[in-house]
Amino acid sequence: MSGVSVDDFLYKRTPDSMRGKNAEIPSKRSKVDGIDVGVKSLSRSSVDDASLPGDEDEFEALDERAVKKTVLHLEKMTLKNQEMRIKFAGEPMKFMESEVELDVAIQEMHALATAPHHYPLLVECKAVETLIQLLLHENTDISAAELTYVDTLNESVAGANKLIDALIQNQFVQVMVNNLDRLDETIKDEADAVHNAFAVFENILEIRPEIADLLVKNGLVTWILNRLKAKIPFDGNRLFCSEILAVLLQTSVSAREVVHDGNGIDILLQQMAMYKRTDPSSADEMEYMENIFDCVCAALMYIPNKTKFLEAEGLHLINLMLKESKQSREGALKVLDYVMTGPKSREQCVQYVEIFGLRTLFPLFMRPPVKSVRKNHSIKDHEEHVCSIIASLFKNCQTEQRLRLFKKFDENDHEKLERLIELHFKYTSLTGKHDSASGLDAPANEAEEEERYLERLANGLFTLQLVDYILAELLVHGPMSVRKRTRKIFSMRRAGFESVHKVLLEYANSLGEVEEGSPPNGTKEYVINLAASLRQV
Repeated sequence: MSGVSVDDFLYKRTPDSMRGKNAEIPSKRSKVDGIDVGVKSLSRSSVDDASLPGDEDEFEALDERAVKKTVLHLEKMTLKNQEMRIKFAGEPMKFMESEVELDVAIQEMHALATAPHHYPLLVECKAVETLIQLLLHENTDISAAELTYVDTLNESVAGANKLIDALIQNQFVQVMVNNLDRLDETIKDEADAVHNAFAVFENILEIRPEIADLLVKNGLVTWILNRLKAKIPFDGNRLFCSEILAVLLQTSVSAREVVHDGNGIDILLQQMAMYKRTDPSSADEMEYMENIFDCVCAALMYIPNKTKFLEAEGLHLINLMLKESKQSREGALKVLDYVMTGPKSREQCVQYVEIFGLRTLFPLFMRPPVKSVRKNHSIKDHEEHVCSIIASLFKNCQTEQRLRLFKKFDENDHEKLERLIELHFKYTSLTGKHDSASGLDAPANEAEEEERYLERLANGLFTLQLVDYILAELLVHGPMSVRKRTRKIFSMRRAGFESVHKVLLEYANSLGEVEEGSPPNGTKEYVINLAASLRQV
């Protein structure tokens, strides 16, 4: 069975890093009940090549009759193999011929996998039951080769939905996840099978995102976390695991809960720590690192994970990463933004000030580190994250920590205050240009207004709101020297505080109702009062 290859049946979606790894893996020897069988004796060359039609002929003849014939042949070969395995249990050489015939039948299904318009017919012919049964085959060669090519599901959504329904009804997800534990990734074909299994998960999630909860329920998140934790060199499967985990965490609340209960925050922080002082060695590994940051950010949307993050000394790790001029810096900054934003973030904000995080944060506020800003992180992203973090500190900190914040804007001849005012005028200009280009004066219904507001937020308004909130805090509650310097700069720019007041009111109106753990200085009522006090400055 060494001639069996996942690539012969399932579309291969393998990054360059995976191909490089697989090239070093020796050719797999077939495993049959613990007995190795020589490559030559059971290779595809021992089977009549005429039994495998060429791709062009098969695609041309792929009508309803051909589909039914192919499915029926697979069922017959499956049944024959089962009978031979039972009859000659313990004598693998006597049932190996039926195993090769079964492999050939699987290869003949290749054309069906690339014809999504025939998926409903596959369901009608009960091919799904046979395919899932083969996933449980004792020979992992057969199990791996059986995986169905679903990378073209989106070409026929109706057919794909029928196929997915049939797969779910036959416990496909549970079988697929359980099957991952049987595969040995040190063997090329089985490493490919793991990769292709994740391609199946990816495509199903693209069409039916709600399947995420089912994948989580059947243990996929736990399997991925264990895979990430394993001491295995970076490869394409590790990259694919990080991609699927990010999707699951962004889609499913239950996935975030599994991360909490399964020590997942610790595992993800360990992955982040690898890039504290070392840059990724390839484009694929760079993508992996970014996926890990996305995973942590998504996991932190589940509030209890913020506590886990603190307990695992995540803030200390983030602070160290921000000090280093490595490619991980911008991702770490984004994670810090997620940690300190939203309900029940006060403890995180206070602790960050206590570990002298302001010394690390404000140099990034003064000027974005150009070298570390890569294609996935623009200057605007950097400024948004830094301003969001500072705004969160003002919203959550009280007394001593709050005084430290005010001092930062007062020190060194108000250099940080001047930088804040610079950002105010920059984003006021950007927002104004977008508003003019979008024609916001034209009448619009409520839905269009909401859509336009979201567009404005994405085009600079959100950062402007954060900047003006910080500026208002400084003007209303900060030292007198800050007010004097701000008035002087605004006067030189022939501007007044009315624009800040207007932005604050719009920001306040966008805030929701107070919930448990809301920042004390970030509620709608607080911001409205802050805007009112600004008029008295």
